[in-house]
Amino acid sequence: MKIFNKKQNDSKNTLTVYWTPASYNPLQESWAAIYRDPELLLNLIKKQHHNKVGRMFMCPATKDALKNVFVILSLLDDTHTLPVDYLKSSTAIKDNNGSQIEIIQTGGKISLMRFRDSSLTNYSNLSYNMKWMFFSDEPVLAKFTAPYFPTTTPAEGAIFSTGKFDIGQWPRVYNLDYHIPFTTEKFQFNVNDHMFYLHVETNKKIEFKRFNMSPKIHNMCNESADSPTRYGPLKPLSERYRMAKEAKIKEQVLSEIRKNLI
Repeated sequence: MKIFNKKQNDSKNTLTVYWTPASYNPLQESWAAIYRDPELLLNLIKKQHHNKVGRMFMCPATKDALKNVFVILSLLDDTHTLPVDYLKSSTAIKDNNGSQIEIIQTGGKISLMRFRDSSLTNYSNLSYNMKWMFFSDEPVLAKFTAPYFPTTTPAEGAIFSTGKFDIGQWPRVYNLDYHIPFTTEKFQFNVNDHMFYLHVETNKKIEFKRFNMSPKIHNMCNESADSPTRYGPLKPLSERYRMAKEAKIKEQVLSEIRKNLI
C-alpha cells in the first residue's frame, strides 16, 4: 500500500509567488505602508456581495474564470487635480540619458509621471508611481489587467496598459501605466479601490510571500526592462526566457529573494 505524505503532496499542489514593492530604494526610503498582500478576488466578492439566493458563485464557468485571479487594493485616498488642457499642452522633459520623464505636480500623495508620448491620439501616457515585482518558484504565466469586477478606473476614459509574462523566468517590475484622455481633470484612487488584477495561470493553489527588495534584484529587474536596448529590440519573450534560462537568472533571483524574506 502506497502511503502519501500530506505535506509533500500539498507542496506539489502549491505555487509560491514572492512579491515586493518596487517603487522606491529601501536603502534610502520606505513607502511600504501603501502596499498590502494580494487578495483572492472570488473571496473578496463573496465577502462583500454574497447573496445566498443567487447562484452566480455556484456556476462552474464563473468559478473557473475567477480561479487564481487576485486583486490589489488601494490603501489610501489619493486625488490628483489636473488643470484644464494641462495634458494637451504639457510636453515631457528629457533626462540626461535622453529618456522622457516629467513629474506632474497635481497635489496628489503618490507621483504621477510621464515617461513617453502616448501611442493613442488625444491621450497622455501617465504612470502612477506604485510598482510591484512578482516572482514564482516555478515557471508560470501571469496576466495583469484593469479591474472588471466591478470595473474601476482612476480617471474617466482611462485605458490601463495590460500585459502578460512568465513570472517564474523573467524578473520584471510591474508598474501602473495609463493612457489618459487630454480632457481628464481628475485622477483618483480611494481606500479599497481595486487597482489591478493579477491572473496567475495555474490550477495550483497560490501562496504569496513578501520580501524586501534588494539592490541586486533591483538591478536584475532593470536588466530585463532594458533588454531591448542592451540585447536587441523586438525579440519575442520566448527568446528572452531562453536567455534567462541559460544564464540561470531564475536561480539567482530566488537565491536573493530567500535572503530577504519577511
